[in-house]
Amino acid sequence: MSLKTMIKAWLEDEGYLKREVEDLNADFHFIIEVPPQSGQMIDIINPKERDIILVASGIKLSENHYKALIGLDEKEREKFMWEIRFDLLFLSIEFQIIPSATTPQLFQFTRKLYAEDLTRQALMDAISEVHKCKLYIIWKMNSRFAGNGSDEKIMYI
Repeated sequence: MSLKTMIKAWLEDEGYLKREVEDLNADFHFIIEVPPQSGQMIDIINPKERDIILVASGIKLSENHYKALIGLDEKEREKFMWEIRFDLLFLSIEFQIIPSATTPQLFQFTRKLYAEDLTRQALMDAISEVHKCKLYIIWKMNSRFAGNGSDEKIMYI
């Protein structure tokens, strides 16, 4: 059974698979929804000529959360963003804050899995880790900015 077929079957068994997308840079690229019916998408990608699987997703701050964050005193914003970075640092997830930690608009999370070590459990654990990172950002922003007119939902990408 090919890597693609095996992963696709696992994703279908879990009810996660939404669709496969054309990607010139990948041998395969699946979009999954975790949890099902939540609107929260995660990408499962096998880059061309690489023996790795990337489990990746991002979360874009809502306009209200972004404005509330940027509206913080510079020292308070810096302290808040350092807290987020330190909290994420020791996870097995790689993360990026785009365009920067001083003006965060998008948080990207990626977990690499090597084909030779891939198991269903490893894939599901990686999916769970990426999902939890997204929840962390959502909850952190909601907790910090509750009552600031920022009840608008975070946008998922």
